[in-house]
Amino acid sequence: MSVELPFAPVDAIIRRNAGSLRVSADAAEALATRIQSHGAALAVDAAESATDDDRKTLMAADFGVQQVVDREQLELPVAPIDRIARLEIDDSYRVSTDARIALADILEEYADNVAAAATFTPAVIATVVVVTPLLHLATNVIGYQLGVKAEPW
Repeated sequence: MSVELPFAPVDAIIRRNAGSLRVSADAAEALATRIQSHGAALAVDAAESATDDDRKTLMAADFGVQQVVDREQLELPVAPIDRIARLEIDDSYRVSTDARIALADILEEYADNVAAAATFTPAVIATVVVVTPLLHLATNVIGYQLGVKAEPW
């Protein structure tokens, strides 16, 4: 499956979550692939919703969106979103403009969440460095008190 999204807006989403960290081209491609797969799956569910309502046009409500954002607020372009929506559904379905914008908004939020989760900030690293030894010690002491361990370390 080819990637429909241009990498530049995906790279911009990663960079707004990465702060001063460097971003590789492979990261943008990997996230674009994940965005595309997620969008295609959401479109399948939306098509089922439209079919249940005897429609062949996907609407924003089929994606669970009641209020569509202004497309100028989005980093992701809307045109490739239409192609992503059609990857896994029958060609007889149409995707309304509001549905494209709604899906772009959903996918941009998804991309933000993935990019933020992949970013290890100094605060996150410091927390892991402090919490891990304490958690390890607490687990050992509990194991010793339960008689599972012979030594409390």
